[in-house]
This record gives sequence, structure tokens and C-alpha cells, in this order.
Amino acid sequence: MLKAQDDDVSLEEASPLEPLLSTYDDSGVSSLKSTSTTSTRRRWTWKHAAGIGLGSLVVLGVVLGLCIRPLALKAIDGTCMEIRRMELQTPRGNTVQLTTQLAISSDSIFGATMHPTNMTIQYKNNTVGVFATPSMDISQGTVVHTITNATLTVTNMTAWTAFASEMIESTNMTWSLDGRIDISLDLFGIGVTQLPIHKAMLLPGMQGLRALAITKMDLSTSTPTAVLATVDTCLFNPSAAALVPVGALCFEVFVPNPTTHVATLVGRLTTDAGAALPVTRRDPSHPACVDQCATGMNSIALAGRIISTDPNATSALISQYLSGAAAKVEVRACWPGASSIPLYNEALRHLRLNSTLPPNPIPLISAMAFDTMALDPKNDTSIGLATRVIVTANSPLGNHSPLVLSNMHLSLDLLHQDVVLGQMAATDIHVDGEVVAHGNLTMTCNASLSLTHGGQPFGEFVHALVAASHKTLLVRGSFDVLAHGALGTLTLQRLPVDIASDVVGMNGLSNVSIVDFMIPGPHVAQGQQVRATSDIWNPSPIAMAVGAVQMAMRTDDRTSIGLVSTNISLEPVRATRVQLTGVLNPTPDAAGDLSPAVNAFFSHYISNQTSTLDIEIVDVASPIPWIQRGLQHLALSTAFPGVAFQLVSTLAMPAMLIHFDEASMHMHAAMRAGVAMPSALAHLPINITRLSLQTRLVFGNTSSADLCRLSIRDQAVVYTSLGVGQGQVEMASDVALSQVDTLAMAQFISHLMFATGTVALTIQSRPGEGVNPVVETPMGRMTLTQLPVDTPFVLDGMQGFVHGGVNITAVDILSGTADTLVLSMALTMQNPSQVTTVLDSLTVQVLLDGSVLGLATMAKVTLACCNQSSPLVGLFSFRPESPTTGHAFLSRFVSGVQPQEVHIQGTVSSSPNPYLQLALSKLHLTSSVAPLAVFFPATPTLVALSKMYRPSLWDLFSVATALRVRNPFAHEINVTAANLLLYPCASQQTLPSGTLVCTKYYPTPLARFHPTVFEPMVIPAKTPAGCFTCCQGKHCDEAMDLCPGVQPGKCMQAKVEMSMWSVEVLETLYKTMTTGLLMHVEGNLTAMVDAFPMELAYTQDGLLVQMA
Repeated sequence: MLKAQDDDVSLEEASPLEPLLSTYDDSGVSSLKSTSTTSTRRRWTWKHAAGIGLGSLVVLGVVLGLCIRPLALKAIDGTCMEIRRMELQTPRGNTVQLTTQLAISSDSIFGATMHPTNMTIQYKNNTVGVFATPSMDISQGTVVHTITNATLTVTNMTAWTAFASEMIESTNMTWSLDGRIDISLDLFGIGVTQLPIHKAMLLPGMQGLRALAITKMDLSTSTPTAVLATVDTCLFNPSAAALVPVGALCFEVFVPNPTTHVATLVGRLTTDAGAALPVTRRDPSHPACVDQCATGMNSIALAGRIISTDPNATSALISQYLSGAAAKVEVRACWPGASSIPLYNEALRHLRLNSTLPPNPIPLISAMAFDTMALDPKNDTSIGLATRVIVTANSPLGNHSPLVLSNMHLSLDLLHQDVVLGQMAATDIHVDGEVVAHGNLTMTCNASLSLTHGGQPFGEFVHALVAASHKTLLVRGSFDVLAHGALGTLTLQRLPVDIASDVVGMNGLSNVSIVDFMIPGPHVAQGQQVRATSDIWNPSPIAMAVGAVQMAMRTDDRTSIGLVSTNISLEPVRATRVQLTGVLNPTPDAAGDLSPAVNAFFSHYISNQTSTLDIEIVDVASPIPWIQRGLQHLALSTAFPGVAFQLVSTLAMPAMLIHFDEASMHMHAAMRAGVAMPSALAHLPINITRLSLQTRLVFGNTSSADLCRLSIRDQAVVYTSLGVGQGQVEMASDVALSQVDTLAMAQFISHLMFATGTVALTIQSRPGEGVNPVVETPMGRMTLTQLPVDTPFVLDGMQGFVHGGVNITAVDILSGTADTLVLSMALTMQNPSQVTTVLDSLTVQVLLDGSVLGLATMAKVTLACCNQSSPLVGLFSFRPESPTTGHAFLSRFVSGVQPQEVHIQGTVSSSPNPYLQLALSKLHLTSSVAPLAVFFPATPTLVALSKMYRPSLWDLFSVATALRVRNPFAHEINVTAANLLLYPCASQQTLPSGTLVCTKYYPTPLARFHPTVFEPMVIPAKTPAGCFTCCQGKHCDEAMDLCPGVQPGKCMQAKVEMSMWSVEVLETLYKTMTTGLLMHVEGNLTAMVDAFPMELAYTQDGLLVQMA
């Protein structure tokens, strides 16, 4: 440590010319002495220097202390103070809070601090009040200090009133800040106290607050007895002083009397207690007032009453307010009570503010609609008007302060497309209703309209209005009126009217309807007389007496069909009924045919369809030019209604043919239709020469079951007149069927086949269908199209073909297979209906005792109408389900004596035609099959004769037998087996005719024909005389016709039954052998038809047996 101190000393005392560390010297003692002497000398120098400096400072402080006060006073005098903004807040009694932006400017380079102090406001050598200032820094340049919430205590109310009045009224005002201040200089920290200060202050005044802009006045909260106003204003404050608040202000509003020009009180308005002027000249304007000025504008809301101290002045003000023009008003502060704050009340009492009251944004009458306008032409240029006008009135007084209008006078120009039509003047006006807020009033008035330019513009307007759905009529002018309300009776004058009124036009008088139409009498030279009643709907409020007019009638292609005349007087917004009389005179072409448009017109009429008929006014009898100009050549479009009528009133079909092929059906019909024209055309002579038809065939008399679409091509018809406008049409034609409903048609055919009475049908057209007649009339030949048809007719039912039954008239054998015998058959049936039915094919089942024998098939089946007997032929495929039943049927057929009852039954498979399957599946018929003897009376049995040869002595009980067999059928029969018992006649006799008959047979057989070896017997087809199955003896084949393939000399044997032999029998046999013996044959035989075996239980009476 000691060494360190030494080092420090050495460094401080070292000469700058010397090194910090010297070289080593052997004479160390002498060096140490020298160093000690130098250090002592330096310590003495520092002590003296510090003493001298301190003394100097003391001397300097004394000098400055003696000199700084004059310098500070001079600096204060050179300092400028400016109030940038001063806001007077929360005034109470004699105090008000100040928030001030004070700018202090100084040229001094020395800064200072001004300590808090109290300052007084001096105005015209009078102390106004005192307030405290905070500590403030003063430096070179300008420093802005904000003195916040400094309380200004008014010490002299008289001086304050003068000061405040000057601040409000003047453009600039001068006053002073006085007081004593303490300051501190920043450089030396020297404080100077109790320095006097007196600063002249310049404050921009409020200039009387004369820049008042009334932005809005609202009277809508008025009552029946008081007109209450709320007024929005913008008040410009050109001063740097703000008043927050300024208190509840009170103003009176004055306007000059229109006659004496003396200011007249018309209103008293106040603000609420919170009203303020917070915006000074440099502050941004209140948002509600920005459009007035960017800075300085305060928003002030006023409320109060409108006072009518002088009706003339009030009437002038309200007239101007409602006329769309601003009204100059003078606003004065109330006295006493200019402000609710005593500090400001006296200062504000002299306020005089000039402003303008903006016009009411909505005129008193903002819309006008002509409810009715009756035009009464006086002459070429003058029209009397009787009109009822619905006006939209807008009272600024709101919902609860009604206005009643009377004594209205109108003076208006009527314009269309900026062309003046005339001047309308009305003094006789009656107003219904009160004006309350926004609503409608009805004004009934009689007026005169003076036309311009000889009425030409008005005539053109009328012409356009008649044609258009609406037109815009400009109504410009003014009106005077007495208004009775909360302000008493006001005389409102020159209130403007500038309205575009939408006048409903007549829309071309397009809604012209024909109520009645008739051709009353015969054809005359000018044409076919016509009379009609028409309603002309006028949608416009304009009523106009047109007078007599002549109109040309044209179809929609401009084809003229006649001329009519009438007298028209149009009523507003209603239909006017007129009577039209004239002639129909359409022009036919060289061939006598009327035009397609004329044909369409009459077709639509008879079809109950509306046609468009143009009616052009070709002549107006009125002498007034504007009426002629307005209506001449006006084309009216009328809806000419049709009549609900059926040209075809009755329909009968005396004959019809329906042909069913495999998949479809075809129809041919003879028809007889009663026709008549509707009553309006009942006097029009007609002759129908041709006709075509497209319609629906309906099962029943409703539209619920369309069978098909039915078409008849155009063809000539036979017309028989039954009087004027009515007659009968006869025709026969193929009928084309399309769009067939298969199920519905099948149900109809089934119903027709089994109905015992009549079947109801209807021909019923749909849109685009109908009857199309060619009609000759005195006007020309009309081709009418698609006239509706809804006409019923009936067909007689076929009664299931049970009438007359099914008669089987012939049966023959054609062929056979192992399981089927094919027979031909002929039969007859009767069809009671007028509908002839043709079937390409028909297959039915034949049943015996409930068991199917086989199928009967017929082709080209024609069931003639009207109970005619229809012969039918076909094939019967005998293929019994039950062999027993089949055996019994064939046995009874071949050898029976009674007809067999069979049942004929249809099935779904009876026909491939889908329209027949339902009906045929229900077909059930009963018939009978006669035995062979009935069908073939010449060959009633298969065996005609039996020849027996004498037995051999070696075998007396075996008798060779030759049979003469016969075959009535068209196919040969091959008998392959027989087991027959022969019963001899016990009593026979010869009739006078030579016929041998047996009255009694023995009960036991004489012989059995049952050869052990059977030689087939082939019986040729169609052999009624028969042939022998064998013969014996020399040259026997020459005496006997043998069947094909038979070899002479070989016959099959019959065995004699021993039980029959007795003396009596032998005697009888012997006696009868000479003439022949009748026998009863009974047993079984098998006959083949090709490969089909007929197993027969064979019986036969009266078989003649002779000895060969």
C-alpha cells in the first residue's frame, strides 16, 4: 500500500518532459531528498487555487444578485402570451372552470420556471376575477401550456358582464392578465420573487354568434292546439373561447309582416340545459355540421312552439315554407331568460341572429291521381271538366295536428311530353278529408280547360291515351287555399304544384267483349244482317261522349268481315254497353270459298272458343276536331266469345262392322247424325257437303274411359235439310282407330258381347279434335274445323249369342291321328246386334258332361248383324280328356237316336286378338249334336244289310256272313274288330209301303258276330249305297259290289247261339228266310280313321238279314 501511494505521488508530480519511470541511480539518497521537496511545493499550490475560485464565485453571485432582477423584469416584459383556446366549464354562481391553452413566447436565451401563482383578469381597468396558474417553463421560442380546471372566481359581476358581453359580441377583445410571479433561472438556479406581471391579451370574439344555419325544422309532434317545432341548427363560433355548457338558451323567431314589413313574432324556441358551444374556430365541426363548415360549427337543438301572433305573417311564413323556398328569419335571445346560467344570461341578451328557414322537403301536395275526369266539349278550344282527384297531401304537422283545407283555387298547366295541352282553372273545389301527416284527400272540382293550338296537342294526347295503358300528364302551376288547424286559419298562397301524374289510359279499349250476337234475318244485298251487344271496358278515369261512330270488323289477319254502327259514350273505369247493328259481308274467292281467317272465326265461335276481332273506328260523326283526331282510325281489339254448342246433336249407327284380325281391329260404320247451328246462326241457311272427323270413342257417357281415337277421312255426305240451320247428315265410311286403350277396349267388347240391352258410347272430342264440315251458306262456302263433339249413341248388345242358339248343322270326318280325330262341322248362329263381327279365327272348347271333348276351330268367322242366321264352318279336333266320355260321345253319335247336349266354352286362347280375349274367356254356349241318322238320313246306319250263307253240314252253328256296309263320311273307315250280338225279330210285318218293320225282338240273341280272325273291313268314303265285305259262291263278285280289297270266297263267321233253338224258332226262321229277317244288333266294334281308333258301343235296330 505504501508503495502504491508513492507511485501515485510520483505520477502527479512528474514533469511531462520526464519519463514516468527514471533510470537507476547509485546515489539513491540524494534522489529521495529531491523528490520530497517537490511534493511539498505542489500541495501548497492546490489549496491556494481552490480558495481563490471560491472567493471569485462569491463575488460573482453578489454581482449577479444585484443585476438579475432588472434582467428578469425586462425578460418578462419581452415575453408574449397568447390564448390559443379557452374553455369555460361548469359555471356555478361566481365561479367557472377554465381549461386554457396558453402559448408563451420568449427571445431570451436563458430558460426560467414560473412558479404557481394567482392571476387576475383585468378588463377596462376593472378586475373581473382571479384564477390560479400552475408551474410553467419559459424558454427561447414558444411553449404551449395547458392550464386544466383552473377555477376562475368572479370578483366583480359588473366587470364580468362587460367582459362576457364583449367576448360574445365583439370580433376581437383586449384584456389583461395581472399578478406577481416567482421565477427561477435555469442557468444559475437563482430565484426571483414577487415580480410584477401585466400582459395585454387579445381574444377573438364570438362576433354575436351571427352565423346560425337552420338545417332542419320538424313540426311532426304538433298537437291539435299547438304547433310544436324541433329545430336543428349549426352555430359558428369564430372565437377561441368555448362555453361548456352555455345553459338552456331561449330564442324568439321573427319574420317581417308581408304588408308592413314589421318584424313579427312567430315562434319561441329553447335548448335543453346541456346546450354548449364546445367547438371553437380551430376545432373540427360537429359531425352534424360538417357540410356547413369544416371547423368551428356547433350543433344546437332547439324545441318550442310556432306562434301566430299575426295571421298574415304566419301565413306568409308557412306559404314560403311549403312552397320550396327558404324563408329569412331573425332569431333573438329572449329576455329575461336568454340563458339559464346567470353568468351568461346578461351577456347573451343582445343576440340577434339572422338565418334562413329551409323549405319543407315534401310539398303539401306531392301526388295527384285523376279518379274521374268527365270531358264536356264546349267548342274547338274549350272543354268543361268535372273531375274527382285523389291527391297525396303531406302535412308537416304530423299525425296529431290535422289541417282542414277549403277555398282552394287551382291554376295549372297540363303538359304531355313538355307540350302544353291547355290551361286548367278551377275555383269550385270541394275537399274531402283532413290533412294528417301523409294521406290522401279527395278533391271534387268543376274546371275549365283552355286548349292550346286549336286543340291539336290535346287531340293527339287523347289518341295516345286511348291506345296506351297509361300516360304521364305533367301538372304544373300553383294553388291558394285556406288551412284551418292549430295555428288558426292561415291563407296559404302560391303553393306550387309540379307533379307527374300517371293517368290510366284506355289500353286500346282492348277489353271489348261481345255479350250477344245474332244473325237476325235473311241475307240482304249488303250482306248478312248482324246484331250484337257489346261491353266496352274503359279502364281510364276519363269519361267522354264520343257520339255516333261506324266501325269495320276484321279478323286477326285484317280480313274484313263487315261493318257495324253504334253510339258511344265512355264511362270512367267501367263497362259501357253499346248496341251494334250492321252486316256481315266477307268476300269469298273465285271458287266461292271464304278465307281461312273467316273460317277460323266461325269455327271458334261454334267451338266455344274466343276469337280476336279487330274493330276499327272508320268514321266519327262528332264535329269537334280533337274528338275526330283522338278516335279516328282507332282499332279496338275485342274478345269475341264462342258459344257452348254441339253441331252434332244426335248420332245413330244403324249398321257397324268390326273386323278383328290377329292383333288389331277395324271398323266400318253407317252413320246418321242430326246437326243444327247455334241459335245466333239459326237463320243462316246451310248445306253440309263434306265432312271429316277426329274424336275419341268413349265407353259410357263420361270421359273416364277413352277407348281409342276415332278418325273418319274427309268425304262427301248426304245432307237433308230439316229447316233453316238444321238437318241430317248420312254417310258410310271406314273408321280409323288409333291410340287404342287395350284394356278399356277389351272391357267394351266384352260388355257389347254379353249385354242384353243397349251399350252406351260417346264420341267426344279433345282439344285439337272435332268434326270438320264443309258448309255452304249465302255468304260463301265455309270450311269449319275442329268443332267440338260430345254426342252419345247406343249399340244393341249381342246377348252372348244365346238368342237363337248355336245350331250344328253338319258333321263330317276328315282325318285322324293316334290321339285326335279331326271332324269338319257346320253350324249357324244369330247376332241380335247391329254390329256385324268378323273374326279371322276362333277356337273354343267343346265339353260333354263337364269333360272336354276337344277344340273347335273356325276361320273367317262372320257374325252378321240384326238377327240374321250366320253359317259357320270349322274343324273339330276330337281329343277327349276322358276316354270314357269320348267313347260314349262317339257311340251315341254313330248309333244313337237322341241329340247329345254339348257346351261350347271360350278361353283366353280362343283368339290371339287382345281385344277379344276378355270377352271370349266368358263365352258359354249350349248346343246339341244330332246322331248320325239325323245328319245323314240316307245312311242312318253303318250296316245296311247282312247276308248269311247256309252253314256247312259239318258245322251247322257257324254261318258265313257278308255285310253290306256304308260310309256317309268323307274319309274311309276301317273296321278292325267287332263283337256283335244279333237279336231276331219275334214279330215283323210289311207295311203297305213295302217297308218291313219289327214290332218285337227276342230277348236272347240268335247269333254273335265275333270272328276269331277278323278280316278288316275298309268302308270307302262317301258310299251311301254301301259295299259288301265278302261273298261266297261262283262269280259272286259279279252279283255283289264288294268293298275295296275284298277277295271273293272268304267270309267271316257268325256263331249261332244254341239257347235260341226250338221248334218254334226254327219254324219262324224258316218262314222268314224267304223274305228276310229283321234283327237288333248290339255290341262293340272298333273302326279306324287313319290311326285314330273309334271304340264304339254299337246298336242298330232293323238290320235286315237275308239268306244268301
